[in-house]
Order: sequence, then structure tokens, then C-alpha cells
Amino acid sequence: MRLGKKVKAGLKLGAKVTGGVVLAGLGYALGSKEQGGSKEQGGVVSPDLLPSIPPAEARPISDTRRDINRLQALPEPKFRTPEQRASAIQSTDDFIAKYSKFYPDTRP
Repeated sequence: MRLGKKVKAGLKLGAKVTGGVVLAGLGYALGSKEQGGSKEQGGVVSPDLLPSIPPAEARPISDTRRDINRLQALPEPKFRTPEQRASAIQSTDDFIAKYSKFYPDTRP
């Protein structure tokens, strides 16, 4: 008996939600056609009709974010010769070989 009541209540709730969604969609569809305006106006809305939303407060930028932004703005390093490029790659490989023993391999 309790299961039947729960099913009945669930169906009622589902019907209400579905009806609300259908009515909202219908209202949106009808409203958008009426307020669309001509192509010459470009759908401009009067400032009196716009909702009043207070401006969001600007959060201060942290030092870390400021450093990240500064480093991302820097141009990519360019190697003048193939030897310089090879030397940079070798330095990186040496560094990885030297310090990789201190960090466990976390690959699956």
C-alpha cells in the first residue's frame, strides 16, 4: 500500500514538473516572437526594462596569479642554433636523471 502511494505521488510530481516545463517553454517561445523587434532595431531593450543587477566586486589578484600572468605573457624562448637547443634538452634530461630517484613513479 505504501509503495502505491509513493508511485502515485511520484507520478503527480512528474506531471506537475512536466506541465511547468511545457508552459515555460511555450511562454518563452511566444514571448521571444513578440519582443524580437525588427531587424532595424536589433532587438534593443529599453534601459528601464533591464533588471538591476549590482556590479560584482572585483577580487584582488594574488601574487601567484600575477606571476603566472606575467610568465604567460613572456615570449617563448627561441634557440639560435641547433646546438643550443640540443644543449638545453640535454640539461633537462640530466636534471630529470639526477632528481627522479627522489620522486616515485606515479604512472598507472
